[in-house]
Amino acid sequence: MKVSIIVVALLLALPLSAQAEEFAPYAGEAAAISDVNLPLRTAEYKDNPFYTEEYSFAFHPVKKPPFTIRIGVSNMGHGQGAAFVHGSVIKGKKRKRIRYRIKESAPAGTWKQGTEPFFIEVGKNRLGGSVEGFHLHLETDEMDADFEVRPLVPVWRPGTGRVDLARGEGFEVIVWARAEVFGVIKTKGSKKNVVAPVKGYAVVTRILNTASPGLQPRRWVNFKSVKKDHTLLVQAFLPPAVKGDDLHGWSLVATDEEVLVATHALEFKLGDFREDHGTKIPWIFTWAGEGVRGAVQALKLRSVVDELEKLPALERAVVSRFIQPMTWFLRGKYEVEAKGKKLSGPGSLVVNKIK
Repeated sequence: MKVSIIVVALLLALPLSAQAEEFAPYAGEAAAISDVNLPLRTAEYKDNPFYTEEYSFAFHPVKKPPFTIRIGVSNMGHGQGAAFVHGSVIKGKKRKRIRYRIKESAPAGTWKQGTEPFFIEVGKNRLGGSVEGFHLHLETDEMDADFEVRPLVPVWRPGTGRVDLARGEGFEVIVWARAEVFGVIKTKGSKKNVVAPVKGYAVVTRILNTASPGLQPRRWVNFKSVKKDHTLLVQAFLPPAVKGDDLHGWSLVATDEEVLVATHALEFKLGDFREDHGTKIPWIFTWAGEGVRGAVQALKLRSVVDELEKLPALERAVVSRFIQPMTWFLRGKYEVEAKGKKLSGPGSLVVNKIK
């Protein structure tokens, strides 16, 4: 008899500890999201040495490999107030795949941001638009790419979207959970396959982080599945020890027509831990709340990344005194029940260890 992975997960998942009463992530009255909220808040956080803010575009073209572009600004890494564009653009199908990597930074004063209308320019790269949609232009020595991103469901954030860890320290999130993407990738200096169309779905996330290394969440667990009829997003984090040992986070399930469930009033559990690089990694991840319950079962560990290896030597030596960040990428499957609908399929599980 086939046993639901939700049932198996609930049997294997570890119990949660008592919730720290004084810690209430995303709590408070949620405000509407408008174009006023789009510009990066560089002036507000110019003196915060840990400030990082970015837009992340996860593109899922139909029958082609997914890819991600991040554009933002940080007071760490490339200098105070430096902007960056990181990621890759993939053209072609599996056997004829071409990956164009983008890694560009611009010191403060050499990049631009506008508010009415909103835009960010970093070198030849540009992001602009509104809460109703974005245009992203990317350019390297090898290619030009243009993408139109049109949300199918409204922009959302869990509650206030804010998690306060200490005065002036915390993080925020805003999500465009399901969007259409239309675009073209133009290869430079090639007479064949000069233009490659891109059509599919996208997830756009706006993230702000001002937490010092000592107050960073100890763990992050993220799961994402983007299919032709729905998108599932789940995120949970384990706060610093001074804020307790409960997992907090949010989940969103959306189709092209509606958001089935979007909530941060959830109970999370982890189970079936397996050790890798001296760290126990959960292979089962469950969540439950009003109108939704779901479970993820990891199937295969795809790769592991030591995040400190990406930093310059001096910065790496300093940061390693406080945190030892690593990321595990796993392939998994899920079952979720949302608004009376049962959905399932494959997806990507990402586990981050900060400390």
